[in-house]
Amino acid sequence: MSADRRRSDRAAPPSIFLPDTNRPRDGEGRLGRSLRLVLLAASACVLLTGGRCTPQPPGPPVVPPWTGASPQPAQAAEPALESWQPLPAILPAVAERAVRSAVNISTTRTLRFDHHKLMPRGGGDSFFEEFFGRHFEWPPAKQKSLGSGVIVSASGLVLTNHHVIGDADSIEVTTVDGRTLSVSVVGSDERSDLAVMQIEDVPDDLEPLSLEDVAAPRLGEFVIAVGNPFGVGRTVTLGIVSATGRRGLGIADYEDFIQTDAAINPGNSGGALVDMRGRLVGINTAIFSRSGGTQGVGFAIPTALAREVLQELTEHGSVRRGWLGVIIQDLDAGLAEAFGVEDGVVVADVQPDSPAAKAGVKRGDVLLRFEGEEVTDTSQLRMAVAAADPGAPFTLELSRDGTARTLKGVLGTLEEPGEDEEVEVVSGAEHGLELGELDAEARRRLDVPESVKGVLVLTVEPGSAASRAGLQPGDVVVEADRSPLRSPQELRRSLTGDGSLLLLVWRGGATHFVVLKR
Repeated sequence: MSADRRRSDRAAPPSIFLPDTNRPRDGEGRLGRSLRLVLLAASACVLLTGGRCTPQPPGPPVVPPWTGASPQPAQAAEPALESWQPLPAILPAVAERAVRSAVNISTTRTLRFDHHKLMPRGGGDSFFEEFFGRHFEWPPAKQKSLGSGVIVSASGLVLTNHHVIGDADSIEVTTVDGRTLSVSVVGSDERSDLAVMQIEDVPDDLEPLSLEDVAAPRLGEFVIAVGNPFGVGRTVTLGIVSATGRRGLGIADYEDFIQTDAAINPGNSGGALVDMRGRLVGINTAIFSRSGGTQGVGFAIPTALAREVLQELTEHGSVRRGWLGVIIQDLDAGLAEAFGVEDGVVVADVQPDSPAAKAGVKRGDVLLRFEGEEVTDTSQLRMAVAAADPGAPFTLELSRDGTARTLKGVLGTLEEPGEDEEVEVVSGAEHGLELGELDAEARRRLDVPESVKGVLVLTVEPGSAASRAGLQPGDVVVEADRSPLRSPQELRRSLTGDGSLLLLVWRGGATHFVVLKR
């Protein structure tokens, strides 16, 4: 997250005042004002208790749900005020239980420097070469980092974030009672930012948080974040579920985050997010911040996704994901109008010999449903495909030139980064392009394969429709309104009309659609 400094404006302390209407009216004495205060208090009681303002007998004591014990009757009557349970009375028990499952993680990494990149040009290396020799190198440095984790099995499995332990030379975990334990890495998955470790000498008194099938937390539900912020030690913070299903944030390749306003700070990564029944609902992962500290926007990976990744890492050492083999982009207003659809995602390109190609998917198709589930955006489709087993059959419902089609195929295995990547969509209005031939020199310079045919974009006028649409120098415009282009003259003729112009653009090894307003 951004660590930009931001000036902290000090707010004046809130003022406490009595409105003029609370002062005694002319002729109204102390008794009259007291009576009005009693009536106000009674009204508040009615609002807060739903009309029940008489003292209530004390209820049974709160018993943590994980103990399996039944509440016992109260031994003695408590004063009436003591019988009211503020939210939530079970909070201390939940927090204490969650902390016992938490671990602090300490890692050490080796950083190596290239002194040629650190010195200024123009003889900057000569000083070091003169005193230390021509082959002088900066000595490697050790970097220590802190994070959090959660014990999820009595056998000693610890779940944390990939970015907490990635590239670490050594890892140690410390339990709540101060014991330092050695661990080994079972597996780490950068795409989901999750990692699993195994405690080597497993104590017999671990208290894990279960990864049982917990329903997704509801909007507004209270949760506790557990972690080691700034290395100060185990800390619990209380908040609510601000949102669920957060995607497209750029934190990980596969995202389905729970958003919470429970304070999450550096050092909390990998810690537990727990509901009021003491159940693990997420793994704290990231924050949005301008200061580097919490600003009430934190994100946690839901338990359902964490459970799937843990199972894959423990059984296979890596995460197997389904692969479709398409480059897709979200619909904006311009693309929706151009393709005559309201929902779905656009296929910008199909990889050769991919499962999608074998099933008959073509560039320009609009994918509407995958395995019967409506396709809402690119992130949702990528999550659905990745969650499917490699080799599993799939059914795609799509729109092609306004005609509904259903295609069937078999998913492949996602192996290398870059497959099924989301394509950013931009749009604009008016044009301002300088075009040229895609000759042999341009192909060599831009590394454009012979299979790509089209018109080369030489320059883009700043502020023009082409610029706002996202066109850049070096782009190759392959199609205009679904028709192949072979010369700059063809594209110029297409630009002379009115309305929107749908362009297929090749850039950096992949194609995507843009809409240009003429």
